Parts: sequence; structure tokens; C-alpha cells
Amino acid sequence: MNKFDTSKLKGQYHYSSAATELLSYILTQVYHKPFDTLLKQTLRERVGMLNTQINLSKTQMPFFAYGYDDKNEVAKSRVAPNKLWGGSGFVKSTMPDLINYMKLQLQGELPVIALSHKRLFDVADTEYLVFSG
Repeated sequence: MNKFDTSKLKGQYHYSSAATELLSYILTQVYHKPFDTLLKQTLRERVGMLNTQINLSKTQMPFFAYGYDDKNEVAKSRVAPNKLWGGSGFVKSTMPDLINYMKLQLQGELPVIALSHKRLFDVADTEYLVFSG
């Protein structure tokens, strides 16, 4: 049996987007539409977010504001079309759309919003161990 020394990883976190991408895939299979289309339809109809999507057109690209990575360099990796479905960090939005999203999140009386704010489980301090390869 191999032993793994976890002391070197204390305070380091590594995140995976596998669950988000899997959910995006399931939605495409259930509704028979690309995830970007489902996202745009849902946000337009329910929240009034008219400029939130995964893939940008050539006419939209000049207006895209790039962020910065951990080295303080322009991060362009999230702009290119996603190799998977795009539900894990490839969504692009405008400030007015983000304000509409914040307003939606403050409407706690909506069942779907209340459910999204529900604490599902507690994690003890000793369970914050994350392995990465």
C-alpha cells in the first residue's frame, strides 16, 4: 500500500469542473440543444439577461474585456470555444446582465433560488484535503 504525505498540501486547493461539465452534457442530452443555447434561452426568458453566453461572435469579440491570471498576464484561455460544453467557467456576460443576476439571487422567495442557497452539507476542517496529480 502506498502512503501519501498530505502535510505538503496543507492550504493548497485544486478545483475540478467535471461535475459542472457533466451537468451541462446531461442538459444537452435531455433537451437536444447545445448548452450555450439552453443558457441563453433560460437567462433571457427568466432573468432578462440578453448578453450572457458561452460563445462570442466575431462582432462581439472586440468588446470582450480580458481578465488577468495569477502572473498578472492577460488571460485569454477562457475566450476560445470550449472543448466540452462550457458550463464550467466559459460563460461571458455584461455588467447589466450581472446586475440582473444579482437581483435574481436576492429574490429568496423563489423556490429555485431558495434551493440554490441551501447548505447541503458541512465539511469539517480535517476534510479539506485535496489530492492533485
